Amino acid sequence: VTGVQTCALPIYEEQVRKEFESTQPKEEVKETVASDLGKVNVNQTYEDPEINRIKSSMDYINIPLENLPSQGRFYPEGTRILIRAARVGEIREFSIINEEDPKDIRDKMTYIVSQCTKIYYGNTPGHYKDILEDDRIVLVFKIRELTFVDGQSSIKIPVPEGACQTPGCHPQESVYFSSDKLEFIKPNEKIEKYYDSVERCYRIQTKRFGTIKLYPPTIGVTTVVADWIREQQLNDKKVDAALADILPYTIRDWRTFTVNQVFSKITELAGWSTEKFALVLRLKDEINIGVEFEITEVCSSCGGELRIPVTFPDGFRSLFVPTISDLGDELL
Repeated sequence: VTGVQTCALPIYEEQVRKEFESTQPKEEVKETVASDLGKVNVNQTYEDPEINRIKSSMDYINIPLENLPSQGRFYPEGTRILIRAARVGEIREFSIINEEDPKDIRDKMTYIVSQCTKIYYGNTPGHYKDILEDDRIVLVFKIRELTFVDGQSSIKIPVPEGACQTPGCHPQESVYFSSDKLEFIKPNEKIEKYYDSVERCYRIQTKRFGTIKLYPPTIGVTTVVADWIREQQLNDKKVDAALADILPYTIRDWRTFTVNQVFSKITELAGWSTEKFALVLRLKDEINIGVEFEITEVCSSCGGELRIPVTFPDGFRSLFVPTISDLGDELL
């Protein structure tokens, strides 16, 4: 696997289709004759709230790609991403998140996306690992908002001292956060001029190093690299953090990239000249895809602008396990 690859989307989609079909169980076909189909009320509602909740959790809704940090620019043409509400078992799994372990936080976020997200290329099913890392966090927020209703989807975040620039102003103590308040990081013109709308990646022409292709990392690629780093650390082996940081941006497809191949790829990158390494590192740093973890609100005291960092005082667990204060009028 090299960092310079040819983007053959039709072949890629065919590979995805075959992968999907190979995982589907073969069904035994039985011929049946129905004398009476009966009557079905497709609009039937149920009084049992649990039945209604389960029914709604099975429904997927489409997320417009422009509502994601990537804007859909690095997925094949015709890509669709859909989400559904998280179910009780999935919330239980998320609830045991280890707030002290960055890897476990990442794994739990990925778990929610893996269970509650579908991706299609036209009518061809894809894999959750095809989703970009930078889109994942927004999808998690949107899944949360679809999971909780009646105001429980709101998260209170504290307003820090100095958030309002008006001298002597004392703004509200907290504000409600939702995913639609997030602002996307503005693209950097230095790198955006190299975006290739056909190959759906950054295709950079250089004087001395030829064409360099960079890809915003997918969940699949970063998972492979993260697993390799974890393995190295468990074996008390040194990891070159700078090379490991660049590596995910040089790999397009996780399907052709395994843990066993990480070392050989790292070795290849280590063989770069100082000039090439510095250039690629700078280019990687210029890729601005993601969200600003800061929201803008109106100050309740003076009407001015508040700039509030997005924090979760009760930890990431509170995303799917609401705190008592977030339950609103639930308690009597």
